[in-house]
Amino acid sequence: MKARVFAPRHTALVLAVLLMATAFRFAGLFDSPPGWRDDELIEIDMDVRIPSGWRPLYITEAEGHEPLYHYLHAATLSLFGENAVGYKWLPMAFGVLTVALTHALARRLFGAQPALIAAALMAVSFWPVMYARLGLRHVGVLPWMLGVYLIMPLRLSSGSRHPIARNVVGGICLAAGLLTYFAGRVVPAVVVAFGAYVLVFQRGAFRRVWPRLVAILAVGLVLAAPMFVEINRLLPGGEQRLEVVGPQLAALRQGNLLPALETTLGTLGMFTFRGDPEALYNVAGRPVFDWLTGAFFYTGVALALWRWRRVEYGFTLIALGLGLAPAFVSNPPASFSHTLAAMPIVYVLTGLGVAWAVERGSDWVKRVANDAGRRAFAVGLSSVALIVAMNGVLTVRDYFGVWAADTYVRFLYHAPVRQIARWLDRTPDVSDLAISTHPNYLRLETLALRFDLKRGDVRPRWFDAELAIVYPLGSQVIVGTTLNAAGESVIDWQGCCPDASQVAFGDGYTVWHVAHDERQIDADPSRTFDQQLDLLRIARRESAPPDRLWLDVVWRVRLQCLSTTVKTFVHVVDPAGNILSQFDGLGVYLPSLQPGDVFVQRLDLDRPASASAVRIGLYDPATDSRWRLPDGSEFVTFSIP
Repeated sequence: MKARVFAPRHTALVLAVLLMATAFRFAGLFDSPPGWRDDELIEIDMDVRIPSGWRPLYITEAEGHEPLYHYLHAATLSLFGENAVGYKWLPMAFGVLTVALTHALARRLFGAQPALIAAALMAVSFWPVMYARLGLRHVGVLPWMLGVYLIMPLRLSSGSRHPIARNVVGGICLAAGLLTYFAGRVVPAVVVAFGAYVLVFQRGAFRRVWPRLVAILAVGLVLAAPMFVEINRLLPGGEQRLEVVGPQLAALRQGNLLPALETTLGTLGMFTFRGDPEALYNVAGRPVFDWLTGAFFYTGVALALWRWRRVEYGFTLIALGLGLAPAFVSNPPASFSHTLAAMPIVYVLTGLGVAWAVERGSDWVKRVANDAGRRAFAVGLSSVALIVAMNGVLTVRDYFGVWAADTYVRFLYHAPVRQIARWLDRTPDVSDLAISTHPNYLRLETLALRFDLKRGDVRPRWFDAELAIVYPLGSQVIVGTTLNAAGESVIDWQGCCPDASQVAFGDGYTVWHVAHDERQIDADPSRTFDQQLDLLRIARRESAPPDRLWLDVVWRVRLQCLSTTVKTFVHVVDPAGNILSQFDGLGVYLPSLQPGDVFVQRLDLDRPASASAVRIGLYDPATDSRWRLPDGSEFVTFSIP
């Protein structure tokens, strides 16, 4: 499969590879992943604030985020709308661009054949497809990183007509990578390490190379400096994510090598032995490659090691080693996220290994067959097509099939919410409803449903069914979701709502009609807190054991409340007013409730023998202030019979 035979077909094949990459990244947008990951929803919450005037230089939330990708995401949301397409378009487009730039880098380093093979494998393989289909900023660092590598003087004998302009562009790409994701900090290290490599092993070329490398670094670091100044101002104690994911680094500083050695060995085995253990981003433990494709990757690595004094191979080894290095000192071992900077180089080396093996096979065909040139080309092309097809089939099976259908993955990605959105889109007569979920997801799943719904007239109320039940004004529809990783509901709906009747069900959710007459209770004006919530009724459930106090506390929304932090406090007290037991919480997402909605808190408290009364009020832990009743008091007292 010589280059002169292959060259006329190259452009058409590159376009075919990019179309294939596009299909693997954009197909089945609403099915794989099966819903929204927590990190995506947290990032959405950041992105939607930017059009309203928020302009962070660094985001301290969620253990720290570089800002650039969030600004780009805000732009695509404004362009395509606040929906799944508006959010997913950017990472998917970056995923396709990464394939194209990986091809460009591999072609510059090793020629057309390895480049096309590397791009084709990257187009269809699990690892790059997974990260291109997530909305997270991880994939956003790769095009900028590859832009720097393409501008670096990797061909020492070649010059440039416009070195200053190229160096500025390289510096801009370096800064953009630093401003996108933590993995971008690998790129300056690669530039410095490459300069050191040239100084030691290609000293004659160092004088031509070092000004360009220094210029790229200088421009990049100057442009990114405001963010690092902001980090130092906001986080004088250092970035929290280093403490969260990198205990091995702390152990190294104390002279303990064992934790880092364990994660290093685990990371080096990720290609064919055991991959990322997290179901969030992988079929847990699935290696990057099957053994056949992995053998070609190892062949590429062996070739690079054998030819390490040639600058293109030296650079590849540097980029691979430094790209993998973050995973050597962080958890979990073999993390696909922490090794993301190595991903393009991994496929470049795999393409190199396949091309070398095909070339050797073609030479063998020439020696044993007549009409050798044509047959050798056919054998080589067929072999490459078979390897790429096999990886594509494995990705379809494992990513679109096994992973997306896994019960635990569906739990982690809030799949029931997407199914509820589809049910609502098919049920136009339901606009007001209440939806149960886990207390940690009350805010996040609000965003998930909003981005998945096609309708704009749905008014969902959200609550934690283990603690409270919401009865929407003018509606009898309550939707219960599965709340645990086994796909099972943890709520006995008919036990807590005897008048509930099931009317529909779907994948991960059940629809109930619940009639509730307490919405008609007249409110006592003296029990209205901050003119926003009416305390309608406090009832003791008689079926409780003697040492327990089971209460139903009934509230009605008078005015819509936008606070997300307000909680009730419930104090069980003795005759002297001493607190014997207590509860803090709410169980509903207040901003989702509408005026007239009723919610019932179902509380279970300790009841010591000396208990005589219950005090109930509302407070905001964010401001450490209590809501007040019209007479200025802070709680309602309920006597225990």
